[in-house]
Amino acid sequence: MAEAGPGFLEQLKSCIVWSWTYLWTVWFFIMLFLVYILRVPLKINDNLSTVSMFLNTLTPKFYVALTGTSSLISGLIL
Repeated sequence: MAEAGPGFLEQLKSCIVWSWTYLWTVWFFIMLFLVYILRVPLKINDNLSTVSMFLNTLTPKFYVALTGTSSLISGLIL
């Protein structure tokens, strides 16, 4: 009877892990399906190009600010 306890707990754990994995897989495919269906109404391609253009203009400014700040901090430390 002592062996029935761990066996049951292992089965329960296996069932929980399997159901959790199953739920995440179903959620992932539902999200993929929704993105596929809503790509036209949400204009995902236009939004991605806008975000890409924004990041391309932001990156040089961020790089200059980052290097300037790190140089200032290095100067203060030394």
